[in-house]
Amino acid sequence: MGTDDPASSQATRRSSVLLAGMVALFLGLFFGVRACSSFRSVESQVVPLTRLAQEQGLPIATVLALREQAQDLGEAGFAARVAEFGRLREGLGEPLAAMAIASGVPLARLHGLVANAGGDRQAAWLAVCSEPQALAGRRFLQMRDRFAQRDSGRTRD
Repeated sequence: MGTDDPASSQATRRSSVLLAGMVALFLGLFFGVRACSSFRSVESQVVPLTRLAQEQGLPIATVLALREQAQDLGEAGFAARVAEFGRLREGLGEPLAAMAIASGVPLARLHGLVANAGGDRQAAWLAVCSEPQALAGRRFLQMRDRFAQRDSGRTRD
């Protein structure tokens, strides 16, 4: 003996419509945020950036991290930035080199930090990494590690 309660049936329909609407909203927001991701945007450029990395003798994760900070540059401008980074990283280390090219901190100051640290580039980075100007270096390290982790996951498959 089943009871077909019209009020209960109508409430169930409303709940189903509400649930379907919430799922649609969630999926729309999820894919919208994902489409705006700078990480995914840079990752979609992996083929040409791999060639650039090979030309400059840099790991692909490094070039991808640099691109994430310079998406507004055209190909030639970005290639010049990568070449400059390659030159600077020898004397400054990667985070200080990223800081130099992305935030415009004077090179003399960064080279002075390395000199004051007795040539220890890591110690120089640690001396400055908490300053606001070091944001570009911190972002570079974060993105480089994220791209490297993602790349190692792809190569294991």
